[in-house]
Amino acid sequence: GISDIQGSRASPPLRFRAMSLIKYLAVFRIKPSLVIVARNSHDSKVVDLEDKCRKVASKILALNKEKKLWSFESKNEGYTIHTCVKPVENEDLVFFAITTLKFPHNPASVFKEFVTKFVRTISVKDIDAAEDDGLTYSAQSVFKAVDQKYGVDKLKDTQAKVDGLKNQLHNNMQDLLERGEQLDEIQMNADQLDQDAKGFKATATDLKWKFCCLNAKWTILLTLFLITIITVIVVAAVCTSDPDACKQK
Repeated sequence: GISDIQGSRASPPLRFRAMSLIKYLAVFRIKPSLVIVARNSHDSKVVDLEDKCRKVASKILALNKEKKLWSFESKNEGYTIHTCVKPVENEDLVFFAITTLKFPHNPASVFKEFVTKFVRTISVKDIDAAEDDGLTYSAQSVFKAVDQKYGVDKLKDTQAKVDGLKNQLHNNMQDLLERGEQLDEIQMNADQLDQDAKGFKATATDLKWKFCCLNAKWTILLTLFLITIITVIVVAAVCTSDPDACKQK
């Protein structure tokens, strides 16, 4: 019963991703008694799930039919119990996968992967010797591989990625538009600076020409002034040295 499961469990079950479509995976060994040798779950009601799996396994084994794959919907609880009974790889085992009601994958494909990876990862000797929960950690890679491949609705996952890309594209376009407005503003400022620079250059040229003319004017005046001074000095010197010659001139 449930108390037996809780009392014999060596460690708590590992957990899937919260959004996984797979609520629970487990491997039961039939002989010498029904024992859960490995389990993995993200559902908080894992004990209730295991109790139902145990009852399902007991009923199916009691029917003693050749049918390997079984599925049972529990609409009130919101999940479906899938089981693979006594697979050819190891007829002492029963595999369980509890999924959401709208599980998009084929259970046969899930169990093919689940069973194959488990029997390849765990030896027959270890399976036969395992106690309750004894192989949970040894089978971590198996549970992880099954969850990663079948625990995701690929269509919804793809749609979510597309929506994410659309949002990113929209944000990029908004950034480009904002940058375009900023570039237009920068261009206007650059044009204004160019006009100001041209005006400054024209003003500087005019001032340079004015200063050149003023400089030439003062140069000419200074030259004439110097010539006049020199002439006066020469005449004065001549007249001083030879007054008669100066009078004759």
